[in-house]
Amino acid sequence: MFRVAGDMPDVGLADRDHLIVEPRTNGDAATGEFVIATLGNDAFVGRYWRKHGTRSLLDGAFHVIAQGSALRVLGAVTLVLRDETH
Repeated sequence: MFRVAGDMPDVGLADRDHLIVEPRTNGDAATGEFVIATLGNDAFVGRYWRKHGTRSLLDGAFHVIAQGSALRVLGAVTLVLRDETH
């Protein structure tokens, strides 16, 4: 489980949302999956996209937010829990 720190409207997440994540030990995911991924020392949440060997993470408008062969998927988001009291 991960907790979002700060609003992320580009991917539909709000501050303090909780993400239930299925680990991906191979560092990869299926195209279109909503994932948590790292690139260097930075972490990202978005839609995974792989085409012609290029690995990318996209926001809700399908803009690239991270890209590169070193993009590593930590896990696929399976559920988003939102506390509506905040």
